[in-house]
Amino acid sequence: MAKHSEIAKIQWQSFCDNYTRQHRGWVVKVDAYDPALAKLFCQAPPPRLKTMANNLAFQGIVFEDSGFRLELLICLASGGELFTHRVMQPTIIVALWTDVGSDEGIIIHDKTGGLIHMRFRKPASPELLDDWMGLGSRNRKHVFRLPASAL
Repeated sequence: MAKHSEIAKIQWQSFCDNYTRQHRGWVVKVDAYDPALAKLFCQAPPPRLKTMANNLAFQGIVFEDSGFRLELLICLASGGELFTHRVMQPTIIVALWTDVGSDEGIIIHDKTGGLIHMRFRKPASPELLDDWMGLGSRNRKHVFRLPASAL
């Protein structure tokens, strides 16, 4: 059973910065729900979530506050190409994790009632992975690479 925690708006900038630092390179799937598209279907409703990206590497989440408009950019990569998904007027950011504390992903709600659900292919604890890969240690001479089977 997944657990969740809503992130307070005043913490969005630091949350996005930390989340990016801890999860860059993790393989993700991004699904979206758009209430405007759901209204177009009269006979049978579309699936609740539509897959926007699958098996791409998470590059980061950027919070932009221009004073009159809030935006979140989810940045993903595949090969040498960068893909972004813009969430206009986000209202809620929810962090998801498993019962054992492994990060599972995030959900972002927007002002129109839409949502973005980004989840990692393999939930894991960022602290454990940081240390395992040599990123969390003070001795940065030894950097370990993840084996292909771990992805």
